[in-house]
Amino acid sequence: MIQDIAPHRMANEYLPDAVPKAGDYVLYVRGQDVAVRRTEDEGKLGFELPFVGEQGVPTEGLTYLFSLDDCSCWLAPNTGLADVPEGFGLVHNRVLRMEGRGPRELMYVVYTAVHLGGWYAGNRYCGRCGGELVHHSTLRALTCPACGNTIFPRINPAVIVCVRDPKRNKIVITRYARGRYIPIDALVAGFVEIGETIED
Repeated sequence: MIQDIAPHRMANEYLPDAVPKAGDYVLYVRGQDVAVRRTEDEGKLGFELPFVGEQGVPTEGLTYLFSLDDCSCWLAPNTGLADVPEGFGLVHNRVLRMEGRGPRELMYVVYTAVHLGGWYAGNRYCGRCGGELVHHSTLRALTCPACGNTIFPRINPAVIVCVRDPKRNKIVITRYARGRYIPIDALVAGFVEIGETIED
């Protein structure tokens, strides 16, 4: 699976005070496309991402995404197609995967960055009042200064299971408080945060 990147580790904690440092990855996300430099070494297909300190890569206006091991990953501002650094080209993320390019941990970085990049691009204005959204000061969220509406990245159900004891004919359930007086019983379910594996 794409998230199997051991011994590497992706940490999806949001760090609003992080500062770009030399060698950090900068991801240029344009829809489903990402700026990469395709490589081939002894017949092995790979790709490289732009990094802080490389010519043409900005250090200002970047949005912190997550980290891979000790390397932070940043989203470049989307000012158009012409801002992609020289030597890099936009490639659809699925094309990279179909070509069998690696390393696997960078492919996971690309997929996660496309997810977050799409979320940032699709949430520029408040759905409640139309005001322009800004980054939340402490959370991975966007907030509206005009009405206080807060938008978080979308998470999707990952799994729902039935844990049962066949000898006693019983199952494990969880109880959710829905409203003030009506408790709801449900099977055990899990949700995946951005960059988190199913196992996590």
